[in-house]
Amino acid sequence: MREKMKLFFQILSILCLLVGCDGDLTEGSKGKLSIDSSSYSSGDSVILQLKDVNVDHSETISVKVVSESDKDGITVVLTWDAESSAFTGSFSFSGVLSDSSLYISGNEKFSVIYRDSDSQEELIIEGSVLYVVEELFATGTITLDSEVYPVGGRVVVEVVDSDLTADSISVSASVQGSSSAISVVLSWDSENKSYVGSFLLSASSGGENSLECEESDIIEVVYNDAAPAASRKTVATVATAGTICIVQSKVDPGASLDIYVEDEDLDSSDVVSVLVTSVADPVGIELPLSWNTVSSRFDGVVETSLVSSSGKILVGYGDTVVASYSDSSPAVVVSDSCGFYNLAELEFLDSNINVNETVSIRLIDADLSAASTPVVHVISSSDSSGINVSLSYNSSSQDFRGSFGCSDEVVSGELFVEGGDLVTASYTDYNPVQLVSISSNVVHVGELSFDGLEQGKKYAPGEEAKIFLKDYDLPIDSAPQVVVESSDDSITLNLSWNSSEERFEASFYPVLEDADDLDEILVDYGDGLRASYQDLLPADEVEALAMIYAKGIISIYREKTDGSWLPVDEIVIDGTQYRVRYYDVDLSGAYSGEIVQAIVLADDAPLRDPLPLSLDSSGYAYFTPVNSDQPMQDELECYWQEIVQFFYYDEDLEEPVFKELPVVYNGELKVNKPTLEYRIGDNFQIYLVDKDLDPDDISYVDVEFILVSDPSVVISVRLNWNSSARRYESQEAMLVPILTGPGEFPVTVGESYIIRYTDLEYYDGEGYNGVVDIEIVIKE
Repeated sequence: MREKMKLFFQILSILCLLVGCDGDLTEGSKGKLSIDSSSYSSGDSVILQLKDVNVDHSETISVKVVSESDKDGITVVLTWDAESSAFTGSFSFSGVLSDSSLYISGNEKFSVIYRDSDSQEELIIEGSVLYVVEELFATGTITLDSEVYPVGGRVVVEVVDSDLTADSISVSASVQGSSSAISVVLSWDSENKSYVGSFLLSASSGGENSLECEESDIIEVVYNDAAPAASRKTVATVATAGTICIVQSKVDPGASLDIYVEDEDLDSSDVVSVLVTSVADPVGIELPLSWNTVSSRFDGVVETSLVSSSGKILVGYGDTVVASYSDSSPAVVVSDSCGFYNLAELEFLDSNINVNETVSIRLIDADLSAASTPVVHVISSSDSSGINVSLSYNSSSQDFRGSFGCSDEVVSGELFVEGGDLVTASYTDYNPVQLVSISSNVVHVGELSFDGLEQGKKYAPGEEAKIFLKDYDLPIDSAPQVVVESSDDSITLNLSWNSSEERFEASFYPVLEDADDLDEILVDYGDGLRASYQDLLPADEVEALAMIYAKGIISIYREKTDGSWLPVDEIVIDGTQYRVRYYDVDLSGAYSGEIVQAIVLADDAPLRDPLPLSLDSSGYAYFTPVNSDQPMQDELECYWQEIVQFFYYDEDLEEPVFKELPVVYNGELKVNKPTLEYRIGDNFQIYLVDKDLDPDDISYVDVEFILVSDPSVVISVRLNWNSSARRYESQEAMLVPILTGPGEFPVTVGESYIIRYTDLEYYDGEGYNGVVDIEIVIKE
């Protein structure tokens, strides 16, 4: 066909030259444009020919070809063909958009357009095409982004069909076997050459662009392809996605987070892990979860920390922790989060609030910037209006501090108080919103002195000594007692009120021998006198010191749980700190830098270096006894039945001052489970090791079994001596929910119990000394 058409054009060209067909083509005349036929079938090519004497043969000519379906059309380049003495070229048809072929969609016309460069007129030739659908139309395809979706998930639909030129198309989405159906609009995605849209799977109807469905439904999405005419569809399944939960919603940094996952697709043998991240720790950690048979879910615990720590998630104040679980069917990631905050802390820096003194306040609130000026409102029982106290940032202590005055008179800017008043300071924390308050009573610390003088009063043997006490918390008809001690003796004095001096007084006499009278105390040259008074409000010991003559005194104190110090004559190795005091009136308070040495005296132990204890300006030094051959600074290595000697060399007297204390054993209490966790029906046994007890004299001891939530519930448990194990043991028992038989304990799931042993060897009856506790927990 192409060869016949080419021959036709050659003959036509010769005839035109001979007979002047359509006029001669002379310089300046318009070109002649022709095609090889007026109609074509699908699959044919169109041959173009242009004659224009005004165009040099070495040039190329472009013509535009458009169709009814392709307004933009294509450009066809014509080149000189010497055989036909014309510019020629060709193009073909296509049922898809293409840069190299003309797009047509049916039986339609096309036009070839050439603009003559001389006349600037357009030459247009039209033709028609018989279009065969089966040969030219592309088959559309429809796909979804997943095969399984959860209720609440989003379904992404993509249609590819090169026949289409519209900006958007519609598909239908429905639930098989249900009347629930929606129309979904897909928009043209030029980058991927496809139509894309989405819709939501919802548990309820009424939502825009959402399809109502439930678990196990089959979702069907249909695209109706017009050419060739056919319905293209795809399906997906609706399934239940797993859930994840952080039990806590807001906690303090450093707390533990309980996390669990529930997923019906999993069984107890599956391995489940979650990714835990935070703003401060975006990489996070993988947390494995284990199956909990009681709750039928996967449980785990993650620790948080304000500083980087292996195995813990790093958090900061105001941070958010996110736990994520990747469910494989449906393919979805579920997550839960927990926030962290810092609840402000408020405290009085002064141990007591006294009349006519300044009181300091401290605020810790990490949510505040250093430039903040928080305000604390302070009231008293006598001043309900109170005052506002502005605090400022203290860079050295990294907190906010301020102070206010307390007066028993009405003074502007000060808090009006009277003895016994309750003073309350309040601060509003805004993250979280909560009122933080602290309270303290207005008290007067007793003032004790010898003859009303400063510490260090000296007495000669036989000289009258006087004790003065001021304590405004006491009624004048009280008879407070003061204990006066020397190195060899002590007496108790009953003080009486002196109305003229407004104080309590008593007299006594230090004597060298024959201290028979109630107001006499036996002393020696160089003795120190210590007067002590137990102030009940506040609960504190007040002391005064005097001297018979200038010889230093070493005293050892043990710190009690209420923060006060108790003089002791033995050392217990239980982690408690001890205080050494050296008093020498000749030093006039200049103790700083002076050294007291502690030496362990042990007959069969290797010689150990003395522990030097540097005294502060008040004559105090501190140490902690330990059972360790590598003691740290301010730790003294010592063991049971050894003697610790403290000495200080008094340069004025040119002789040392000694103090010796024995080391006693603290009872060690254990149970038969190192985890301290028991379940109903577990065997349960208590063990006690106390080297201070002689089993020949004491064949058993009693311990207490105390319910933590109700300490009034106490059961006495007897431990008998086991000579082979060298310890006291309870009878092996079973933990049961009710008391059903001898040796069985009434316990409750979820409760905690304290097992307490009171070591009477060094229990002082006033503090927590001598009490050994362990706590067990009853688990499900």
